[in-house]
Amino acid sequence: MLRNFRHLCVLVACGLSLGLAVGPAAGQERRPTPASVPVALDQDHRLWQQVLSAAVSFPHGVDYAGLSAQRETLDQYRAQLAQAQLPEGRPGQLAFWINAYNALTVDLVLHLLPDPGDNAAAAWKDFSVLTSVEGFWTNYAYEVAGEWLTIDAIQKVKLAALKEPRIHFAINCASVSCPPLLDQAFTGERLEQQLDRVTRAFVADTAQVQVESTGWTGRGRRATLNPLMQWYRDDFGGSDDGVRKFLVRHASPERAADLSRAELAYGAYDWKLNFFPKPR
Repeated sequence: MLRNFRHLCVLVACGLSLGLAVGPAAGQERRPTPASVPVALDQDHRLWQQVLSAAVSFPHGVDYAGLSAQRETLDQYRAQLAQAQLPEGRPGQLAFWINAYNALTVDLVLHLLPDPGDNAAAAWKDFSVLTSVEGFWTNYAYEVAGEWLTIDAIQKVKLAALKEPRIHFAINCASVSCPPLLDQAFTGERLEQQLDRVTRAFVADTAQVQVESTGWTGRGRRATLNPLMQWYRDDFGGSDDGVRKFLVRHASPERAADLSRAELAYGAYDWKLNFFPKPR
């Protein structure tokens, strides 16, 4: 876990130094912007919703094999993102950057995945955006709203500037331990409801927040958390107490009672691909 945490810190630092530029920085691969835009980007992000509806099973994962049939739609959405005008107002901007992060992550995974042949599950069982790819977040630049940005810069610069801790449960890094990709496009109109949904789903998920009884009486509590709560602890109040209070605010009453008195620990992170084939 410590190795992954240190690796992530390096990626964050690189993303901040390389992520924002008029053009791609030295050493970055520019992902070509698709040539045609059918219509201007709409506030409901309908093209991205089409991709999500076809390929995402919330809360299980992403059918990357099935995404091949949505490649043209995803390219059209990327073209819209490239030329989009940022929405006015914080909700619309948050929705825009969350969707951009998720769509470009999916696109880059598709670009980098090996040919699966006849068995994607076998071919991709060991694929990881951390260990199978050098600089997944920092070495690839996309055109978004007229700027060339890495995926890391979208998170660490664009989304961070909007100061919303719940984005950590809305953006998806294509890994098993990452909070699952929602099967809805985020929109400014529904943003509060959607952020509340993904955050509460994270806190309720025993794979993300595991609460155990401790002590010889069994009355003590220990909560083992997804380590992203430690990596981004500053966004949750800067301390274990801040993390605990955040979790309690988004938990069911019974779970909140346990979490309010729990000793916190942080588990390991599973970086394997969040591949979940949808039934045909």
